[in-house]
Amino acid sequence: DTLVFARRDIQTAFIPSFIKIIGPYSFNHWVLLTKVEYSSNCKLEIIGEDAFSDISIESIKIPASVTTIERCTFSVCESLKEFEIPENSNLLSIGECALMDASIESLLIPSKLKTFKDRWCHFTSYLKNISIMEDNKLFKIYDRFVIGKSDENQENFDFLLFAARDIKIAYIPNFIEIIKSDAFNDCNELHSVEFEDESKLRIIEKEAFSFTGIVDIYLPKHLKQIDYQAFRRCDDLLNV
Repeated sequence: DTLVFARRDIQTAFIPSFIKIIGPYSFNHWVLLTKVEYSSNCKLEIIGEDAFSDISIESIKIPASVTTIERCTFSVCESLKEFEIPENSNLLSIGECALMDASIESLLIPSKLKTFKDRWCHFTSYLKNISIMEDNKLFKIYDRFVIGKSDENQENFDFLLFAARDIKIAYIPNFIEIIKSDAFNDCNELHSVEFEDESKLRIIEKEAFSFTGIVDIYLPKHLKQIDYQAFRRCDDLLNV
């Protein structure tokens, strides 16, 4: 039930119905690969670490049966623009750096998706449009942001997960307590960040504002923690 290796001399990969796991590095650096197809009764559940990293594919569909996308699965897929997740997806988790350096432009967060691991969206500079299924209770769209709940049993949304990569001015609402890792990473046009009065912000996670164009930022008084490289390569930043 596990695919562990693929020949490097074919252009189309067909995943048979009995495969439940695509193992780590199965298609890694497969320069000739242009298409991935699945059996109509696909039972694939897990796409492993670096399984499709560093390939030249331009689009890929994630079967509805998939529950887990692991670490760096589609990283350094610089030609990957279309990343299709169906509305009836069973996807639960997207791993660390899973889409790093991909050129995807839009993303659907399906109903069951609960977990985005750190740096899942590192250097996704073209990702500007995210939609969320209405029955997903953990995430929602707020202005140009995706915000989420730290606990699915709580009522309030308390963290900022992601900002559209073409954002120019960010107004952070006062109920946000955590800005997650890479939330604003590579937002090249971002030049101003403002916090609503009575901000509850406590934590800015690693690389949250890295590689942005911000010039100055005035941090809220309740802020307790700024993680490693939260403002890395903010070359225009003059005042904090």
